[in-house]
Amino acid sequence: MCQTNRTEMTLEAKRAAKLEKKLKILLGGYQVLAACAKKLKAITVVILACIGLELCCDSYLQNISPFCVLGLEFGLFQGVV
Repeated sequence: MCQTNRTEMTLEAKRAAKLEKKLKILLGGYQVLAACAKKLKAITVVILACIGLELCCDSYLQNISPFCVLGLEFGLFQGVV
């Protein structure tokens, strides 16, 4: 009885291994696409963060530029450059 169960379990394990191998081959392309999409998303997030930082810096510089011009007119930055 135990030998029969062991044989059946061995056969079932071999069938499962074959099926897993087939599924891995069939789904392998989708796994690669999913990994690429995940990397692309991460890169896009970084790029958008950089663009946001650049826009913040640009608006900050636009806000302080009148004060810089006034400082140049009054000679506050002599010897700084």
